[in-house]
Amino acid sequence: MRIGMHKKLNKKVALKIYEKEKIKDIQRKKSVRREIRLMKRLNHAHIATLYEAIETDDQVILVLEYVPGGSTHGFLKSKPNRRMSEDDARKIYKQLINALNYLHGKCIAHRDIKLENVMLDERKQVKLIDFGFSTCISNE
Repeated sequence: MRIGMHKKLNKKVALKIYEKEKIKDIQRKKSVRREIRLMKRLNHAHIATLYEAIETDDQVILVLEYVPGGSTHGFLKSKPNRRMSEDDARKIYKQLINALNYLHGKCIAHRDIKLENVMLDERKQVKLIDFGFSTCISNE
């Protein structure tokens, strides 16, 4: 993940860069395309926004919302005995469940929920990231 400045939006962005050399496998290519397609459908306060996807000769670049607070993994590591308060845990959990309910309502399964993929902004608001393993699920 890299950080850049989006001139049109005039805001800091996160850049997720896939080197085409490393995604030659058909399944891996499909996975990247699916990640982009799914993220374009999302608009939720607790899910990082995909602003655009750029394809060059050598790379596929996802231009994403920058989340300055770091991951919940980092947040937890910064706490004494690596334990957060019950109040913090409750707020994070509630926001994460809200994001997952939204995804499931759109028939999307994230499939990679872990501390590193649950980011916190400067106000400790959750932003779910990394939809690389996500898939559409049937609505049955």
